[in-house]
Amino acid sequence: MIAILAVFVLLALNPATISAAVFPRATECYGDCVTRCNAKSTAAEIATCLTGCAGKAACTTSTTKTTTTTKASTTSTKVTSTTKASTTSTKTTTGAASTATAAAGSPIGYATLNGGTTGGAGGSTVTVSTAADFVSAAQADGKAIIYLNGFFSNVGRIDVAADKTIIGVGSSSGFIGSSLFIKTGNVIVRNLKMQKCLGGDDDCITIQACNNVWVDHCDLSGDLAADKDTYDGLVDVSHAASFITISNNYFHDHHKTSLIGHSDSSKYDDASIKVTYYGNYFSNIGSRLPSIRFGTAHIFDNYYENILVSGINTRMGAQVLVENNVFVNALLPATSIDSDKVGYCVLHGNDFGGAVADCPTGTLNSITAYSYTLQATSSVAASVKANAGTGKI
Repeated sequence: MIAILAVFVLLALNPATISAAVFPRATECYGDCVTRCNAKSTAAEIATCLTGCAGKAACTTSTTKTTTTTKASTTSTKVTSTTKASTTSTKTTTGAASTATAAAGSPIGYATLNGGTTGGAGGSTVTVSTAADFVSAAQADGKAIIYLNGFFSNVGRIDVAADKTIIGVGSSSGFIGSSLFIKTGNVIVRNLKMQKCLGGDDDCITIQACNNVWVDHCDLSGDLAADKDTYDGLVDVSHAASFITISNNYFHDHHKTSLIGHSDSSKYDDASIKVTYYGNYFSNIGSRLPSIRFGTAHIFDNYYENILVSGINTRMGAQVLVENNVFVNALLPATSIDSDKVGYCVLHGNDFGGAVADCPTGTLNSITAYSYTLQATSSVAASVKANAGTGKI
């Protein structure tokens, strides 16, 4: 009786706040449950919470979906920039179609669209400690949250089925000499360490012909001492895969990092490709940060250092919005090379460290399809280096 009276006293003092705290699940729908769980502070807490979302009714709140198609500019005006960006306060851009937040466990960017990227939420949760068990879990049908505990070598290509969340345990779980191949949609990969990847397609993570993939807080590397063709990409997106977010990863010591669009003559890739990169740390890299053909990329709040050949490379009519990124000792930080047809860029608030950004001016002046908040450019380097990579979720 005393406890009940105490609750009513609290509700009288602050009904909205206390009611949510005391009765968080009273009328909670599935989508709200997932959002609440994704706000938990650790991956283990998120997974435990998500198991309680199963069986809840779907949310009935309607969401207006916004689709934006931009045509490549036919001009070839070059933008030459060597100025340092302003260090004024952060800017927020809001679009009605997005429900993404910066909370732990939630993506920002294109992965929030097209129904969102939920991975294995609502399915079973399993922790695996052998490569064989991981392969079996990753390839199984149905929703699942898979925790990988251990570091394994030469497993080969691992196909990942739809509706999976893969999370490395600790800061060093993952693979060397192996690769993940994602060709079915709604997949989340977080907190994995992957090195010197081989396994059929030779990318650490290959994303092809599917929608809604989020790669977050991974540590991905190769070997700059090896020939540039020994290892392929770290995260490559092709065959019209779309609604992808690549965030908070540590890419380092590698020649060819991230390719979007298979080839100049690809019959699979087109302007439907949409990829967001934010919060990534690129260090001691040759090129492809990313290299994008045909599609659309939004690249913001990333930190680049010691870039040996080229950084962002927009090609074959691609449209790229580049905002509040920081480059240190980087050749060609934003350019258009290596293809018969140029791509295009719009540059806002970047610090190119005195280097020249010469990509032709494009038409992608803003993103309205989802919400995001830009950091002050002066804060990007310290924030990204502190947050990117494994062991941070």
